[in-house]
Amino acid sequence: MEGYVYYSIVLFSFFIFLLYVYLFYEKILDLYSLRKKHFYEKEVIPFIDNLFLTLETRYVNKKQMQKLRKMVKNKTKRNIIIERIIHYNEIYSGTIRERLTMLCENSGLVYYETKKLKSRDHFKTALACKNLGEFRSERAIPSLLKVFKRSSLDIKYHSLMALAKIGNLEAFTQAFNLLDNKYFFSERSLTEIIDSYEGDKLKLYKAMIQSENIFVSTVFINSAGNYMDIELNNIILKYIDDNDKERRIAAIKAIGKNGDIRYIDEIIKMLYDKEWEVRAAAAKSLGRFEDERALYPLIKVLSDSVWWVRYNAANSLIKIKNGIDELEIILSGEDRFAKDIIISALEDSGVIQDIYLYEQSKDESRKRLSELIKKYIESKETYR
Repeated sequence: MEGYVYYSIVLFSFFIFLLYVYLFYEKILDLYSLRKKHFYEKEVIPFIDNLFLTLETRYVNKKQMQKLRKMVKNKTKRNIIIERIIHYNEIYSGTIRERLTMLCENSGLVYYETKKLKSRDHFKTALACKNLGEFRSERAIPSLLKVFKRSSLDIKYHSLMALAKIGNLEAFTQAFNLLDNKYFFSERSLTEIIDSYEGDKLKLYKAMIQSENIFVSTVFINSAGNYMDIELNNIILKYIDDNDKERRIAAIKAIGKNGDIRYIDEIIKMLYDKEWEVRAAAAKSLGRFEDERALYPLIKVLSDSVWWVRYNAANSLIKIKNGIDELEIILSGEDRFAKDIIISALEDSGVIQDIYLYEQSKDESRKRLSELIKKYIESKETYR
């Protein structure tokens, strides 16, 4: 038994020693790579900076291109060049960026990064996708579309982002239409990708809002609300009574975000949808229109069976001109649901403090409103 313990200790100590050697080796390797990078930067960065100054007036000459190609063959130098290109891409646009893309193609940068897409290392592949997006070269499109079909979410995200930056409508829509909700991308991530698209955005929205892929169509309808182009509302309106609940909600929100009063009647109709989430979305959106036509429909919805619908309706009601003046009708009535939700909305919004000041108002209706609110709150406290 003692021999077994002895051999176990020796074996364990040996493995610890090997681990220490490995970590020491990795540390030495990292330090060597860092020193080598700093050494190469002294040569590469001044050359690249001068090259970009050239791009402001013309394309690079043959001698400059030959030197660049030679540098690109060295992995460390190539990574320094890529870092510098990404830096300049944040500064330059237009003609200079087009020349920069040509530079990436002719120097071999696109070729080397495209080769990396075949790697089994997901991190390396995702980074190559990111770099190809920065190059904005259409030569990378076939490879990006191919790698997009891999199962890694990180690769899918970066390849789709790269296609967005390249801005080719056909390629981007082809990839995006392969998505569905099983990929678990957040709406924020997908919106970020759409916002990064550098082609004709209006054409993109018109194509994708009408996509046969319901998930994709819904994503673009949601994003269209941020794009704020009312030209799209006429297309979005088709989906306001769609069979798919999520697409109905997206259409209501998108039209509501830019407050297009041409379609207020259609939004009002959705206050009576069979799904409470749709009714809640419609009630919230009507507050953005700030149109008095929504007042009485919203008052009616204060009796809805679902709390969120009532709450959104109450909040919208107090945002609309003369909405507060209509509260007397509700507080004089018998509907406790409606009264409770109005008080809750007034308290949450801070408006209730202003209404308390109505006691000093010369307007008799406002005085009555202040008294009704105080009386109702006191009755509730007494009941508790």
